Amino acid sequence: MIPPVEQGARTAAPSACHLAEPPTIHLSRGIDAESLHPETEAIVRQVEYYLSDENLVTDQHLLTRTGPNGTGWVSVNEILGFKKMRQYKPRAEVKASVATSKVLELQGKFIRRRTPLKIAPKVQPRFEPKSQRDHVLVEKPWLTKGMLRPTGFEEYATEGPITPTQFEEERRLFDPEDAFTTRIEYAVTRFTGRKKMHQASLAVFSKFMRFGGFETLTHMFSGGLGKKELEEYDTEEILQMNARFGVSRSVLDGLDEHSLDSGSWVVDFAGMAKAFLSSEFFQHFNWNDEKVLHDTTNVLRKFYEYLLYHDVCPEYQEDIHRAIEVCHLADEEVPQLARLESGLPGQFNIAASTLHGGLYARIRPLDEGADWVLAGDQVGLSDKDAWLAFSAGIIAHAANEQMNDIFRARKSGKNLTVIMEEDVGLEIVRVEQGTEQAAQIYGDDRISGTFIKRTGKLHCKPWHHPGSAPRDLPPGTAAGDKAKNGEPYEFLVEEDILAHCKKGMKLEANVGKLENGIMWLDLVEYAYPTFFKWTLNEQIRDWKEPGPPKAWMQRASGKTRVKENQDVVKHEIADQTPD
Repeated sequence: MIPPVEQGARTAAPSACHLAEPPTIHLSRGIDAESLHPETEAIVRQVEYYLSDENLVTDQHLLTRTGPNGTGWVSVNEILGFKKMRQYKPRAEVKASVATSKVLELQGKFIRRRTPLKIAPKVQPRFEPKSQRDHVLVEKPWLTKGMLRPTGFEEYATEGPITPTQFEEERRLFDPEDAFTTRIEYAVTRFTGRKKMHQASLAVFSKFMRFGGFETLTHMFSGGLGKKELEEYDTEEILQMNARFGVSRSVLDGLDEHSLDSGSWVVDFAGMAKAFLSSEFFQHFNWNDEKVLHDTTNVLRKFYEYLLYHDVCPEYQEDIHRAIEVCHLADEEVPQLARLESGLPGQFNIAASTLHGGLYARIRPLDEGADWVLAGDQVGLSDKDAWLAFSAGIIAHAANEQMNDIFRARKSGKNLTVIMEEDVGLEIVRVEQGTEQAAQIYGDDRISGTFIKRTGKLHCKPWHHPGSAPRDLPPGTAAGDKAKNGEPYEFLVEEDILAHCKKGMKLEANVGKLENGIMWLDLVEYAYPTFFKWTLNEQIRDWKEPGPPKAWMQRASGKTRVKENQDVVKHEIADQTPD
């Protein structure tokens, strides 16, 4: 293969038309004429030719660096290493000369043309990680080359082939006859030791480990070891000394069939993926950011793939595959959930809340023209707009009797009675949109093209969050709640919001209901994906074994004991005193 610097297209002399107009030299601020190379004009002409429309469209090597539009950054040192540029010394003067070009832009160690190519490339640029790295270093100069090295979490990253020696070693470490906790602990240690974890990926994996029954280890005995001391240990021993995580004592006891706590923990890879990605992830990370979501699921996938590839726990192979499917489902569903949560409660429900004394009636400024009212305070709808949006939805979807009740009350200057306003859990059952009646109403010239949005129906059933606190209700109220448990809920929601709804998604909301049965979502507190799962890990993940009592605790305890003894003595004296 011919070295790139020897390619004819790049080392050929510039064309006559290119030489006809010598480059215009201009001095940038901070550059004086004395710092320039004596042959500045020839240097600038040659570098401009390398990145010109004439050469770049046929130069696969440089086009790989600049990208198809030709404006990507290229290393100055690489260009100065080309055959025709090696004659110019010293490099500091050559770089200063290149900086005088009007068609090129120099920034630190990189250079690029200022304008995109005017001619379509005639060759296909190759993909090179180095080119991608150079572009990132220019855009984010605070990063280092070490920070941009492969981490093992890239999309294209795969586990390398296993040598016979490694295979024998892994069969010893991951012997199916050994306890699962021993094998999984080895696997976690080797996984973290062979993957380069930056701050974000380490934060995800640490949360995942602690949520799943691991604890963070402190390296009590590995500090201060030099190269000579480390030579006494093999690679596996060094990995174990630097292990970040270990299976917690409670899990060891819970999975040990001979322990008194046997059965208090179970191994469930898919269940843990669901619980983490639908709860813990939502609480500690910006789940609305798709990049954060993808990076999180990618960390989990890479770990599961490691377990499969190295045959760590073959008895749970199918369960691990299901966990990987959960990661793919989260990538697909959580962005929809984010758009759903940001859209709810929607225009119709805000209108209903405004007209019937709900949340949006209370947070809206009464005098919208007041001097103290800012643009951000204009929350919700005016009474007029609220009635227009609400009445359009009622006409489009409500039964005749319900519609007549609404309009009679409006005509008399009153509102129907709100018979229910409570916090409930909801599970989406189905979405109904595009009915013929709704199409006719929203297609009317008086509504079409206005601010009023087309609505459909959201059908839900009651859902109880398994982690919510128990409700202490009187027997009669509790019996009524139990009887209502199967009653359906029906809400009018805009069609652009319904597009993000999926059967099985859950909501925690405050719901209002009129005496004629019309319901609305007054406030949506939380939204959960279809794969939502709650586990007891939520309650015990931050629990720690109590340590020895501190000095102030011992002093306080001593004072309490002294006072108790004094009280006992007083009582004894009082009992012995004659009447």
